[in-house]
Amino acid sequence: IKDDPNKVMLFEIFDLWFLIIFTLEISMSLLAYGKNYFRNGWSSFDFFIVTISWISIKVHLLKAFRVFRALRLISRVEILRNIVVALFSIIPQLTAIFFLLMLVIYIYAVMFTQLFKDMYEKGQTSTDFFGRIDYTFFTLFQILCLDEWASVSREVMVVYKWSWVLFMIFVVMTAFVVVNLLIAVICDAVHVLRTAERAMLLGYDVQLDGGDKIPKHIVRNVEVLTDEKIEKKVNELQRMLDEMVETQECMAMTIKYLSLALIPTFSYESTECSEDYSDNGSSFDAFNEYSVDRY
Repeated sequence: IKDDPNKVMLFEIFDLWFLIIFTLEISMSLLAYGKNYFRNGWSSFDFFIVTISWISIKVHLLKAFRVFRALRLISRVEILRNIVVALFSIIPQLTAIFFLLMLVIYIYAVMFTQLFKDMYEKGQTSTDFFGRIDYTFFTLFQILCLDEWASVSREVMVVYKWSWVLFMIFVVMTAFVVVNLLIAVICDAVHVLRTAERAMLLGYDVQLDGGDKIPKHIVRNVEVLTDEKIEKKVNELQRMLDEMVETQECMAMTIKYLSLALIPTFSYESTECSEDYSDNGSSFDAFNEYSVDRY
């Protein structure tokens, strides 16, 4: 595409048109909400992205930042917004887990550097894995990602048979325990957010299953349903309920007239039986008319 000026110009035109559309959208929102527009964090984020996009047209160095406009998708899709809110709400927990992980890596970095720093100089390893503390940090990060960690450990095990114990303990503590702890914290944050949404929708106290209060910063980020949205949901539920009632009445009439049709009539001699039969026939006619009107 870069070698074809026509295609480059076409992409630039499309990019400008989308930027104009985004700008019109923000302008209309500003006219409608005024200063309240910036009270919503997602609206401020959209305004920042669009502003950077206009500046990047004049400043060549900022053109690479235009790709951040794709992040506006987060502010438009509710499930993505909820995940981002959940991640921001657990920053303290994530910070604590990160420091715990760094502490474990630092302890093992010092230990491995002291134990295996001379192996590369002696020609016992193909790469200088543990010659310096920074090399050791990089090697441990590679092991944490489970990227060819077995080949590193086997090269060391050729000289130190017992070294597999250290590698196994490090992998279990970091790649399994700490990483799964991160996943557990994120899942718990998403659960808290869903509980807050349910509480805001139904109007009861915002509490967790154990009775603990949900943090206020999470509740503030939950989208509050306006009266218009609540009325729309109520009307939709009422419409569904009416349809269910109509369907139930139709099924009741169907069962009733089918049961009448299955009653055996052995004799039509008596006037009473003839009248009953004629009544059943008129009932069938009425049922047919109802069915036509219903469907």
